[in-house]
Amino acid sequence: MGRKIHFPTLRNAPVSSAAMAGMKGLLKSLAENFTERFNDFKIPKQVLLFVRNPFAVDVSGSCPAEANAVMPGIDEAAFQLECKFRALMC
Repeated sequence: MGRKIHFPTLRNAPVSSAAMAGMKGLLKSLAENFTERFNDFKIPKQVLLFVRNPFAVDVSGSCPAEANAVMPGIDEAAFQLECKFRALMC
């Protein structure tokens, strides 16, 4: 069962095998549900890189189009200009 060092109150709580099986089933169901819901949720690497560090992305490449695909309200031309302006300001 484990030592439960970080949970002193839990160490003293009785745990039945039925309760443990129920919790395992619930956690497995939650993991499957999460995978099912977000399985088709893909964000291109260039967009994630832009969010992390906007200066590391080549805006003349595919990043503006990929960002527009993820967030349809983005104006690609304005996005490119803003990125280029930020790069010049550094």
